[in-house]
Amino acid sequence: MSLQFNLYAAGVLAPGIGSLSELLALRRTAHTPTTTTLELPSPKALPPNERRRASQVVRLTLACAEQALLASPFPVDALRMVFASDEGTGEVCQQMLEALATTRLVSPLLFHNSVHNAPSGYLSIGYQNRQSATSVSLGQESFASGLLCAASEACCSGQPVLFLSYDPPMTEPMRSLLPVVQATATAWIIASGSEPASGQAALASFELSLHPTATPADQALPAWLPAAWAANSSARGLVALALLGETQAHAACELRLGAQVLRIERVNGVAGMLTRSQIQSRIPHAGAMCLLDSVQRWDATTIICQAAAPTADHPLARAQGVPAVAAVEYAAQAAAVHGSLLDETDSPRDGMLAKLTEVELCAAGLDEAGGPLTIRAELLSRVASGCMYRFEVSDQRACVARGRLLVAFQE
Repeated sequence: MSLQFNLYAAGVLAPGIGSLSELLALRRTAHTPTTTTLELPSPKALPPNERRRASQVVRLTLACAEQALLASPFPVDALRMVFASDEGTGEVCQQMLEALATTRLVSPLLFHNSVHNAPSGYLSIGYQNRQSATSVSLGQESFASGLLCAASEACCSGQPVLFLSYDPPMTEPMRSLLPVVQATATAWIIASGSEPASGQAALASFELSLHPTATPADQALPAWLPAAWAANSSARGLVALALLGETQAHAACELRLGAQVLRIERVNGVAGMLTRSQIQSRIPHAGAMCLLDSVQRWDATTIICQAAAPTADHPLARAQGVPAVAAVEYAAQAAAVHGSLLDETDSPRDGMLAKLTEVELCAAGLDEAGGPLTIRAELLSRVASGCMYRFEVSDQRACVARGRLLVAFQE
């Protein structure tokens, strides 16, 4: 027996990995992340009172979910939810135990955040989602059991599902029992049978199947992921999502689940996704001046791209950093890629940025703290002499710039 589902959007958070495109780039280059810190933003979706109460694990799950929800074709309030984590509360459990061992006075706020389904509750509040929410915990097999649960929900209900797998870091002495030293998380927007009203294509289709085995599946992480994440059940979600970047037709991985093995197989390729090298062949820029890292999806009218967080060596950086107006160049490159895709060619077309209108700079500049950039360009008109796009460039915090651009073709 097998279950099939489509993946429409995904989020990834871990030290050194801030998006799906960064994960796929890591898999391609096999450069293991060296950073050990992960800055978690304040959850923008929560009301101010709830935002102040949010624990680190709530910040982790909502930040990862926001990535996937930003690219999701489904209304947030239509998503059923499945959350999977080994311990699930992080520093809150340690604080509870310390209070019980000393004063025996536990604050209501601490208790409020100590339950395993606290993240799902906060997400329900933040997004006014009244769909069912399931929390799963099965030790090292939490990711595998959670994904199986989410796929079952999607297949049985016919509704789209948000699946979140996460592991907050543990503090001593709890870390000696559960050695999770760094946070990792993945978010999946999946569906089986329910097509989005927008007609947006899935990133890929997956098939899950259970197989009896006499020898347990190897739970070791691949060499391109840090060994420090070995105790993180959710790190297996990074391995599964990396199947999107594999070149073979039926890429798969296997995870232990009880006395059986859960096989996760990508049964078709990524729809509409382009890598950095494919982008470079379609625009007149090369090297560092190619600002886009991936095309997440595109159709006849829209393209959505991602780019890594700007750093000090950015080609458009000034003494004060990368100015917000640089977002226009990101948008222009996205429009150029979209044009080549519509023309069904893998080479750039001669053209120039002729006019900008209605440009709104929503931030002083682009900075590394804002995380990866999402570039969305929507085709408004296209004639023989040129085309016009509406664009919006956002980081993980908010919109950086928006406006319209006109491209004139050169014959």
